[in-house]
Amino acid sequence: MVLDWIETHLQQQTEPELLLLKGHLILEQCLNELLRSYMPKSGSVESLNFTFAKKLDVLLALGHKLYVVGGGGEEHIKEVNRIRNRLAHRLDYPELRSDLGSWACAVLGYTPKTMSRDQTYLNTVRKAFAFSAAFLWGVAETKRELGAPQ
Repeated sequence: MVLDWIETHLQQQTEPELLLLKGHLILEQCLNELLRSYMPKSGSVESLNFTFAKKLDVLLALGHKLYVVGGGGEEHIKEVNRIRNRLAHRLDYPELRSDLGSWACAVLGYTPKTMSRDQTYLNTVRKAFAFSAAFLWGVAETKRELGAPQ
């Protein structure tokens, strides 16, 4: 499912703003899926009405280590939320491209030599969202497969 979301909602985006918003929503759905793995089958994550940040805080309190390349996964997830919040609360956010690019490079653990090219920039950001989402989704799936208490 998460791979379908990435392909459908991220691969065709050429605007950093929409890439950020859609990528953030995909990550939030992955956080929901991970939280669902702790709830009884009748429970609803959506009914909790938690913000993105609160969902992450709950998962960290439950002992999740959100590792990504270079470590600090939870910080990477928090950072993309901060960037999304800046975009949501500013009419003008001239640092968006730079902030989002820096986030993507930190998540992936590398910086392409040609980050100034639009296609390279967009592909790097897409890869960072895909990597983060696939990791979170994979943790939720593994937790279910291992028979975590429901």
